[in-house]
Amino acid sequence: MKRLVHHTTLIIFTLFLLAACGGGGGTSIGTSSGGDVATGPALRVSITDAPFSLDKITSAVVLIESMEVRPLDGEFVPLEGFTPKTLDLIQLQNGLSEVIYEGNPPPGVYDEIRLISTALEIVLVDGDLTRTITDFKIPSGEQTGIKVKIEPNVTVVTELTADLMLDYDLSRSFVPQGDSKSIETIKSFNFKPVVRAVNISTAGTLTFRVLSDNGTPETSDDFLMNGVAYDLFDDTQSPSALVASGASAMDPAGVETNPYDQGYVFHPAIPAGVYRLELSRIGYTPLTIGDVEIIIANLTDLGDIALQADSASISGTVTSEIIDNNGTTFTFPLPSTIVSATPDGEVTPVSDTTSDAEGEYLLEVTPPLAPLYTVTGSKAGYSPDAKQSPATVSGATATAVDLHLMPLTDNLIVTVMDQNSTPLEGTEVSLFLDDGITLMGTGITDVAGQVIFANMPTASYLIEASTLIDPLVSGQNSFDHTGGTGVPGEAAVVLVLPTP
Repeated sequence: MKRLVHHTTLIIFTLFLLAACGGGGGTSIGTSSGGDVATGPALRVSITDAPFSLDKITSAVVLIESMEVRPLDGEFVPLEGFTPKTLDLIQLQNGLSEVIYEGNPPPGVYDEIRLISTALEIVLVDGDLTRTITDFKIPSGEQTGIKVKIEPNVTVVTELTADLMLDYDLSRSFVPQGDSKSIETIKSFNFKPVVRAVNISTAGTLTFRVLSDNGTPETSDDFLMNGVAYDLFDDTQSPSALVASGASAMDPAGVETNPYDQGYVFHPAIPAGVYRLELSRIGYTPLTIGDVEIIIANLTDLGDIALQADSASISGTVTSEIIDNNGTTFTFPLPSTIVSATPDGEVTPVSDTTSDAEGEYLLEVTPPLAPLYTVTGSKAGYSPDAKQSPATVSGATATAVDLHLMPLTDNLIVTVMDQNSTPLEGTEVSLFLDDGITLMGTGITDVAGQVIFANMPTASYLIEASTLIDPLVSGQNSFDHTGGTGVPGEAAVVLVLPTP
């Protein structure tokens, strides 16, 4: 199933439209029955972010330049006292909000909002690569502001609080230009804000925490878990409609009070109704919870929900490379590599195997499962390689973790002698890989009958030697060289010289 959480980021503006309390003196919000001007705000605009997962965007800074509202069948009027606000949309999520406006619009029915928003900066991160993009193309229509219909209309009357959510779709608002497969090839972004308005006076909020059962029936070893995807469905529609989606994350309130308060879900602005909740995460059995009731202006708290850890697997291919005498790089599968999986933060592997003749491997991981594993490949004569990855639940396609081990080097000494073990000076020596084609180096033996090939990588070699006087007098030998030992490899080739 295609999850919206992987493609859409919802940025929520919450408008609290407040009118006056009737009566006498003192500070009031809105307009008093006597027509006095209120001293408190009748409109408060806040911004927050619904849960999302756009892992390569770490910052998306926009400028809200102006906001206007339109009374029903009227003309747009500016929000008096509004000042431009710069916001990082990525920082506002899981219930965090920031007030961007407080004021006193007239009571009435409002059916549309117009806002002018400018993109300032996007920061993209992919591994060790970070890019900051400030080049944005803005279509001419959006330069004069975007109009957003309010569904249903918001009515501001005395002693009534109405809530309005502006749903800002980040993935559709920022359209990459160029090849978006890599952050290196993105040239710029088209900025075309995509926003919808929802009257959340008829909505409620869902919250819960997600734990791993750690693969055991005991509850004492359960741990809170981020990255659990959730989908909320309305089964009264045909087909079932996706109402809300997201992923568990850090509790924003716990950042200072408890940095380990993970697995938190807080999803506001869900229409009142009864829904089906589905939870899933790699390495765990999916869980479905029915009859989740969302009540108007209430918080539905499902408490702690534990997912059952399942057996899982990690697979991949191990490769290495060699650079020949001409500077050409050859990549090849590396068999007989020991591959192991170690839970993140631990030192003892929980699973290991050996790559086959094609360099392929398959690791089986059993509960208790960890959120992440360090997959390490090692082989004598090669520098180890390690990568982090989750495991995939058995029965699904295994997580692919490819490893690349670089060969270590040491000098290789080749000695050429005759059938009487007498060293032969002035003999031509050629060093090939064991395919007999890839040339790694050539040399002429010295008075000791030796040629030293410096810094040769771990590999199986074929050594050929022949006399300069008579090339037909030749010999060869195969030799396995292991680098990284600090001791030169030694190989010999014997030439049978003709009898004088």
